[in-house]
This record gives sequence, C-alpha cells and structure tokens, in this order.
Amino acid sequence: MNNNSYQTYKPYSRVQQQTYNNSQILSYVGQVLQKSRTNYTQHKQPESNLIPNSTQQNINTVSDSKNNMRSSKITPQEQIIAQKYDTTPIKTIPLHQSQQYIDRQPLIPLIPLMQNLKEQYKQKQALLEKTSTKKPEERFKNFKIIKKLGDGKYSEVFLARHLQTEFLVALKVIKKKQMIEEIMEAQLAWEIKIQYLLDHPNITKLYTFFQTQTEIVLVLEYCHGQLLSLLQKQSNQKFEEKEASNYVHQITFALMYIHNNDVIHRDIKPDNILLSFGQAKIADFSFCVYSPHAYRQTQCGTIIYASPEILEGDMYDKKSDIWGLGILTYELCFGKPPWKEHQQELMKTACFLIPSSASKELREFIESLVKRLPRERLNAKQAYNHSWLQQTQQILPQFIQENIIIFN
Repeated sequence: MNNNSYQTYKPYSRVQQQTYNNSQILSYVGQVLQKSRTNYTQHKQPESNLIPNSTQQNINTVSDSKNNMRSSKITPQEQIIAQKYDTTPIKTIPLHQSQQYIDRQPLIPLIPLMQNLKEQYKQKQALLEKTSTKKPEERFKNFKIIKKLGDGKYSEVFLARHLQTEFLVALKVIKKKQMIEEIMEAQLAWEIKIQYLLDHPNITKLYTFFQTQTEIVLVLEYCHGQLLSLLQKQSNQKFEEKEASNYVHQITFALMYIHNNDVIHRDIKPDNILLSFGQAKIADFSFCVYSPHAYRQTQCGTIIYASPEILEGDMYDKKSDIWGLGILTYELCFGKPPWKEHQQELMKTACFLIPSSASKELREFIESLVKRLPRERLNAKQAYNHSWLQQTQQILPQFIQENIIIFN
C-alpha cells in the first residue's frame, strides 16, 4: 500500500456488535438513562392531547415565528410527536442487543427528572444567577477557560486548557434547565453515545463528558478554524474547484464511515465543518441518530440544507445526508446555496441552476447528489469514488495503518 495516500475506499463487512465495542461508556450512559426512565414517564403528555403530524402546514414552530426567522433550524410543531416517531423503529428487524430496549422508548432523558423538578429549579434560581456572574475561568476546577469560541442554540463553546496535562480542548457547555424545557434530553443522550464511539480523522473526537449542578459539559477535540469562516475570506466567497474538492473529499470520507456504522448526521453544512491544520472534520452531532433498521421522520437540521423528504415530514434515511453534501458542495464552489430560506417549494422539487463556469465533472457530481427522490441519489461510497473527488488525494497513512481492515 502507498504510504503517502490512501486508495479507493472499500467498505468493510460489518461484524456483529462491532459498532458498540466500548462497554464502559455504554454502561455509564445506560445507568444514567435507566435511573431517569421511571421519573420521566410522569412528565409525558397524554397521547390524546397531541396533534397528529399530518396536520402540520409549516416546519416552523410558534417560537420560531416569535424569533422572526432569527434561527433557521427546522423544528416540528409538536416536538414530542416528532421525537416519538423518531425513536420508534418502523421495521420489525431485530435490533442490536445493546440498543433493542433503548430504541423502542419514546424519549429517554439523560438528566434524571424528579417529580418536584420545577420546584427544585425555582429554589436554585438564585444560585444559577450567582453562578452566571462568575468569571469563565472559575467555572471548572480541572480546566482553565481561555476564550469563548461561539454560541449554539442550546450551548456555549469555550477553548480551554486541561490543567494537569496542558492539553487544549473545546468545552461544549449545555444548560440542564434549557435541555429539559426544550425536551432535548434524549437527543443529547444520542449525541454523547454516538460521538464518543466514533473514531475517524475527519470527525471531531469527543474525549469525555461530565456534569456540574446546572450544566452538562462535553470535552471535545479543539479545531482552530471553521470552513464557513474560511469560505467567507475567499475571493467572491468561494473556493476554486480543486480546493473545494479537497474538503468535500474528506467530508465524504467521514460520511462513509458514519453511514457504515448506521449513523445519520442530519445537519451537514459549512458551519458544522471544522478545520485542523487543513484537515476537515465533521462536528456538532446534536441532531445525529443511530438508525440501523428504521427510517426516521423527525424534522431537524437547517432549512437550506434539508432534503425534500425532511421538509415535507416524510420518512427518510442516510440519503438525507447525501442531499446536504450536494448543497454543501454547491456553496463551496459558487459562494452561496442554490436557494434562499423562503424558497422551500423549489427545494422540495430540487429545481436549481448550476453556473456555466462549473466543470463537467462538478456538474455531474452535484446533480447526482441533489436528486428529488432519495433512491436516485448516490450513496456515500459512490460519491467518494466520483471522478470529481478522485482528483484529490489525502495523506492519512497513520489512520490507514491502524485500520487496515477497513480498506481490504
């Protein structure tokens, strides 16, 4: 094998129970979830009070309209319904033993919900306000906060240094109170379990996580840049085809890996691609899900990058990520997505124009990904082997040598 570049990807055959091979993290997260199930059922809304998803006319919620389109995240009108659908397998194929019970539950909170939870939070309100006035560097005893990197809808991200090892990390800090109010505990559990077990050079690594009295903190690999920021600094805010091909090549490589492990990311976009010394890494697994035997139905992600089946509330699978990959490629090469947020009808019909400056290979690549029907789109392996991507060769010999079975 060439030690300077890797060859065309050949997917490995799945070995039973290969995906979940770290018993410690599964055991720990499982214990936290198990303790919370009994108390959580006391907070569920009766199904008779829920509005059927088929009556949904618009993907924006009431809160979205109040924010006056400040956020472009897609959320269903009834979050509980969507989450219920999204965690109930459609097919009757037996699930992996470690997931068979968890996947059939409507919502599994990461944080134990006590019966007097609201009263407890009211009592702790003064403490929360006091905590928020502390300097950032005083919040975590094992880490020194260096600076704030950014804000998410449910979190803050800080650059920090581990005091014992001097190792730089990114701390994703999530408020427990907000997660409970937004009914996002189950999705946080998915994010932790999935990202902890993923190990790939083009995916940001989750090293560990811990909790304080009011927060959950994910300790993540630190990347010094963001693909979106780099794109905006380019001439005409777009990359040359060869440079864009290099980034898309790496992202497709990561998508092959997560799809082979039955994971759907569901929010592929430039904002969620980080850079570490020129290497692209998929980040932010807030909307990811493990889905080996079922289609999904939750409307989540970002409007401009969402596939037609997600926009319409239909069932979807891994091909929704392929659609996002196509829109990402378009934006990197032409400086903007093919549509604006209000043009959802055009998105649903996959009607768009490719500038005449595009090469034949680029045009074919985008058109093969941005198809109205999921079955007509290329899968991740086919996209990776496309001629437009194969003009770029990455140098990842160490990863290849350590995972040689993947390429046999």
